[in-house]
Amino acid sequence: MDKIKEELEWISYLLKKMETELLTKEEYQYLQYLLIRREASYSNKYPTCKTTITGDKLMFLSDTHHGNARTENKRLISIAYNKALQQNIKTVVHAGDLLEACSVNHDKKYEVVYNELCTALQCMPSELTTKLLLGNHDYTAIRTYPKIIPYFFGNEPKLEILGMQKVLLNWDNKADICIYHPINQLKEANIDEAKEIIKLEGHHHYYEFMEEERKINIPSLSNEATGILSFILYKKGFHFCPLFIIASKQDERTLLFEIYCVDEKQYGNLMKSEEIALNTETKQLKLYK
Repeated sequence: MDKIKEELEWISYLLKKMETELLTKEEYQYLQYLLIRREASYSNKYPTCKTTITGDKLMFLSDTHHGNARTENKRLISIAYNKALQQNIKTVVHAGDLLEACSVNHDKKYEVVYNELCTALQCMPSELTTKLLLGNHDYTAIRTYPKIIPYFFGNEPKLEILGMQKVLLNWDNKADICIYHPINQLKEANIDEAKEIIKLEGHHHYYEFMEEERKINIPSLSNEATGILSFILYKKGFHFCPLFIIASKQDERTLLFEIYCVDEKQYGNLMKSEEIALNTETKQLKLYK
């Protein structure tokens, strides 16, 4: 009981501190670790946490579902990470469902889920860091097998946990970007949180840009990208399937989100299909095709 009390006190302290200042990387990681360990105590008001992210360019991807024999596609994952390396991107933001885990097959053994995590880590280049927002499949992994939690928070420089369900990324003081992945078991955080300038959302498996809602659905980086759930883009008579998003700072006021696609039948044919410019001062969005 003393250990539980101590951890709950640390959670309260760090959440209070976040109201006036951003936590260090180590404090933020420790807070997320404690929140996941003691999630039952916060299930009715799981907080949205805010953290910094840096870099001239970021890659956003989602829903790789490592361990799903039907949808897992390491070739598409390799295409995305190779593109990140080519553009000297140091940070990849994964918007949830890294693993297939236990959401579909509740008879999975712990060893199977653990191997899914090991496989996912093997696909991540050591030259960059993947920052993961836990999705509903990842959530069931840690709730079904709590002993896997330390492996998410181990001494693995390739993987950092952003939290569960929702996080606000403060990108070099230019904009707060909300990354979201619904988890039915967790209730929404309080509404009085800081307002994001744009939301990027995983879970849906298809790409879509919603200007009025200021939201981009990040496509699935799996066989779902070429399946019936895909939002197919038409260009020059061919079908192209969205895979991932690269965001960059164009100038002091403009962020650019580039949507990268592949030809359905020729995965080597990688190209941009749409660009979304965001003015961080006026909050205006402009779509280019």
